[in-house]
Amino acid sequence: MAELPELTDLSDNASVASSMTMRASSAPIQDAHEYTKLFHRLEALGNVSTRQDRVREKMWKVRGVVESRKNTLARHEKTAETSRAAYERMQRSILTRFAPKSSARGMRARSTATAMTNAQQRMSDLAPLLDRAQAEQAQLEQELESLARQSVEIRIMEERLDDLGRRLCPRGCCGTELDALFFEVDVLLLLTKLVPSEIMREKRAREALLSAEKSGRACLKIMRDVLQMSINLGMANDNRDRLFPGQPSTLTKRSMPLFLRAKVCLGEFYTRVSRARMRQPLVLRAPVMDLADLTRLPGKKNNPFTRDDMQKSIETSYTQCQHVCNYAQSEARFCLMRERALKSFLTELDESIRAAMWRIRKARAYILELDPSAAQLALAHLMDELPKTNDSVKAIAPPRTLDAEDDDGNEIKDADDVDTAAELGSDSDGEVKSQVSKGSVSDTRTMSSVSLASTMTAVSVMSATPELYGATIARLHAKTTATDHELRTDQDDEDLPWHSLALGF
Repeated sequence: MAELPELTDLSDNASVASSMTMRASSAPIQDAHEYTKLFHRLEALGNVSTRQDRVREKMWKVRGVVESRKNTLARHEKTAETSRAAYERMQRSILTRFAPKSSARGMRARSTATAMTNAQQRMSDLAPLLDRAQAEQAQLEQELESLARQSVEIRIMEERLDDLGRRLCPRGCCGTELDALFFEVDVLLLLTKLVPSEIMREKRAREALLSAEKSGRACLKIMRDVLQMSINLGMANDNRDRLFPGQPSTLTKRSMPLFLRAKVCLGEFYTRVSRARMRQPLVLRAPVMDLADLTRLPGKKNNPFTRDDMQKSIETSYTQCQHVCNYAQSEARFCLMRERALKSFLTELDESIRAAMWRIRKARAYILELDPSAAQLALAHLMDELPKTNDSVKAIAPPRTLDAEDDDGNEIKDADDVDTAAELGSDSDGEVKSQVSKGSVSDTRTMSSVSLASTMTAVSVMSATPELYGATIARLHAKTTATDHELRTDQDDEDLPWHSLALGF
């Protein structure tokens, strides 16, 4: 009989344990119901930020209409007040009251009364329009205020939704589709940190190109002076009818200091262009400019120029200098346009991040609400919405000979061996950067790798994995190169064959 209380206690403990188990098992179900309920509520509310932008745009337009109508009404009130004061002053005069209607006084009084009546009529016509615009403005302000409160509520619901989603469908435990959606969000968030550094890179490259353009303009001015000097001395082709043309040796003595200054300016030009290309590899190589060889000027002993060769060399140098200045100006303009495109891309990233986060919430709702086969089909549709970009970063091997060997003594014949070795995991980050640095900067194949390496060294994010960093850098470089190609392509004449052989030269 003494064991009965113990049995009773055991049954009580079992009932308590079973109730706790039921509550623990029912908690995820309740969270799943709450998640789906919040998700459908947010889906019904729609994109509040877009509606806010639309309402703000309407409110700015209505505000301009209200201000314009207020100014017009004030102008009509002032006109009516002035006309009424003038008419009352005329009516107080006996000469005006008894003046004939066809007289000057009578016609002036009648015109003043007509102006006052017209102003009052315009005021009466404009007042309802102003009231209607003010009512519309007040309605838009109330709508904007309600949307602001709604956006705060949506932000709270999104935080609650993300908290429930992290508990119910954590990252890495619900399939590769959800991991891919998370990876897209990480790429977009990292882009918001890397794009400002790319904008600064374009700005610094443009500064170097503008300083190079100044050096080119100085060289152009010097060559213009040399050309004018040759014309004044009668060495140009259109001045051969002079009675006593100048001697080439005279031009040599006078133009030697100018040629030396031009060579200094040309050296500064190429130095600054190389600085700009180091900052931004998308800047094209500067055209070649060959100034006259100072050792072959007329009067020298080593194969000197003739009169015609000297004049031709001066004219060619002047033309090449003009080409050099146009090159620097156009490349600086391209840098500015790429910078503007990156700024607009940075503003568009916020909307892209919101869309990517909404895809994650939708994927979690599909997993919690639908059966596995339907959820898999819905997740496949979400995967189709992801951008189709090549996020793989591959190092391009430098030019090698057929018998080239690496550090281990293995023969490497082409760039495919480097890609294969990278896929096998034998290349570290330092080896990849060394392969990139060995490539020719002027080669179009290595331009992408050089740009990626320079961006990687410019910005360092502690929490970014190599895969995430590589995908983000590839996405940023694809955007930059696509923008550069679009800027350098003449869309109006893109169907014309712009190369010398097709044009018949």
